Amino acid sequence: MFKRDLTNNCATSSATGFVECFGTNAAGLAAWLGANPTVTTGPGVTNAVQGPQQRIRKYNKLTPNLGLTYDFTDDVSVFANYSKGVQVPGTDNLYNAFFFPSTSDAANPKPETTDNFDLGLRARTGQLQAQLGLWYTIFNDRLASSFDPETERNVYRNLGRVDKYGIDASVSYRPIPEVSIYTFASYLKSKIKDNVQNGVCTAVSTSCAAIGDPIFALTAGKRESGSPTFTLGGRIQAELGPVDLGAQIKRTGPRYVNDQNISLVQTVNGVANTVVYGSKTPAYTLVDLDARVRLDWAGLGDKTYFQFNVSNVFDKLYVGGFDGQLANNSVPFVQIGAPRTFIASIIVAY
Repeated sequence: MFKRDLTNNCATSSATGFVECFGTNAAGLAAWLGANPTVTTGPGVTNAVQGPQQRIRKYNKLTPNLGLTYDFTDDVSVFANYSKGVQVPGTDNLYNAFFFPSTSDAANPKPETTDNFDLGLRARTGQLQAQLGLWYTIFNDRLASSFDPETERNVYRNLGRVDKYGIDASVSYRPIPEVSIYTFASYLKSKIKDNVQNGVCTAVSTSCAAIGDPIFALTAGKRESGSPTFTLGGRIQAELGPVDLGAQIKRTGPRYVNDQNISLVQTVNGVANTVVYGSKTPAYTLVDLDARVRLDWAGLGDKTYFQFNVSNVFDKLYVGGFDGQLANNSVPFVQIGAPRTFIASIIVAY
């Protein structure tokens, strides 16, 4: 059971949650509301401006979880799980919705619910552990958000039903007690089931029969943006007396920039629909190294050690993360991955 108790002491003037605040100046707030009695929320659709108010939203959901493990032998087992999940709208989303009248659908974002299935096989011996798993998740009212660092606000979208499924595999091997090797690989597929509304018509055109008609982004059958199609990598670690050495590599697959899985376009030098970026960010590979020296030999205790890390050894330029977009004419904000970085630290336990 979730309860959101929301209090807004300002007037909300945009669907992204922008507010007009006057502090203790009640007369100033009343004057602003009097000068701005309505806002346009769609072609020919106006609503009263929402002033200070309290809203309470409650979300109740039963989320069972059922799991089964069966041992074929002492070393081999199969597992299966089913669960339901819920993600209720966050406070940012709900405060943005103060722009709309309290009883309207737009003011009451739906919670995201999931049905989760997974099935897998595990094998283990004295030196080897391996696992292979298949999973399938059905999202209803899939919540997605994009963060605008210039306005410091999140813009939310509901993708409707989205099915995501994939396969995960990992192997851990210790040929001798001092050396361990770990590898992993994952493949991810997602499918948006329907076209998602991306606005309403403001003028009659070849794509709009009448003002006020919904405009849909062509997302049906496409992948959800921002998620890599695959990841794979590995790590090797060795213990040499008081020194631990490690190296790891990870390759991250391409990610679609928008939910329509098409190239990003903008108006450039007056030319509309100019392609400024492709449909995907490229795959990239990162290599990291680390070393740790225990300092018990220096009388500092067995939990005190010096550690040295080198991340992104080959100084790869890559897009670390970004919020996907619904349409291909919206430019996402991205986080560029950290360059080659050296970190030295001493950890002391006492």
